[in-house]
Amino acid sequence: MNRILGALGGRLARYLAAPSHCARAMVPTDVRAIRAAIRPGDVLLVEGNSRLSSAIKYLTHSNWSHAALYVGEDRGGFIEADVVEGVRAVGWSEFEGMGLRLCRAVALRPDDAQRVIAAARARLGHRYDLRNIVDLARYLLPTPPMPVRARRRILSLDSGAAPPYEPRRPSPQRENRMRRRQFFSLVLAPVLCTLVGRTALAQNSAAAKALAEIGKATVITEGSGPRVLTVFFDPNCPYCRQLYSSLRPYVGKDGLQVDWVPVAILAPSSAAKAAAILQAKDRLQAFRATEDHGLDPNRPAPTLPSAGQITAATRQILTANARVLKQTGVYESVPLAVYRDRNGQPQLEMGTPRGQAALSAWLQSIGP
Repeated sequence: MNRILGALGGRLARYLAAPSHCARAMVPTDVRAIRAAIRPGDVLLVEGNSRLSSAIKYLTHSNWSHAALYVGEDRGGFIEADVVEGVRAVGWSEFEGMGLRLCRAVALRPDDAQRVIAAARARLGHRYDLRNIVDLARYLLPTPPMPVRARRRILSLDSGAAPPYEPRRPSPQRENRMRRRQFFSLVLAPVLCTLVGRTALAQNSAAAKALAEIGKATVITEGSGPRVLTVFFDPNCPYCRQLYSSLRPYVGKDGLQVDWVPVAILAPSSAAKAAAILQAKDRLQAFRATEDHGLDPNRPAPTLPSAGQITAATRQILTANARVLKQTGVYESVPLAVYRDRNGQPQLEMGTPRGQAALSAWLQSIGP
């Protein structure tokens, strides 16, 4: 039983530790400024981008999902607890491109900080406590297939709570019940994450609402054909550029038409970059130049307008596009694609397909 639970817990941990393939409104921190101020014993808060990070931020109502203890450059930089690899030492490169915040204990003496660091170093190599993983995984499901009151009561399944203090050993019947509950939790969570996590959001009414409102959005069309794929993108989104690059061999072939919907939600410069596209004489050419420049900085990019040069009409377009995106219920997440499958059913896809086989299968599912 323990071997089965360990294998299931490890597999679920690897799934949750994988990075999310959706860009969100995250402002990277100037690492140089933090490096100049940090001291041994300080704690670095991190705005992570994994599935597990999303669940932690949801539960804590915070932007921060991870913490690392700074132990000094001569000792490797930081010590953190990773859900897959356990307690480990990592360098600054682990946190590049993420939102960071430096925390320092008030009145912590240097000798106390060294004792904290020594205690953390003594834990190097220890495995991550996976008891809370199931509780966190359930918050990744957009609509858990259970009654509302049961969603809260599932926390009592002993998958993440510390066992109550009992002066005497629990009875064999109680131990068996606890084992059955833990086994049920660990078996159910991976199944729900795999079978429900993607399809529940893709098959809900949000896709139909977005398609019904898409006529109110301003799009940039590539190719021409009856099979229409509508993609919301932000000019600052790296995953949008990845999808743009992946679609190059397919646009305009086999009747595939791609309608790109610009939005400005990720960074202050997003509005100017989107305006450079929308206010250009040839929007398609400006769009391609922007994405190509993001893929290769040596390529020329459109000249960005200043804030005063962004016209009222352009701002209205961006507002209308963002309003349509909000109909999907996943506002501030790009790239996001809506389309109808070969059966005419509305579908919604978040992020970028992983691998060529997944991309080909996805594009084949798009119907007229």
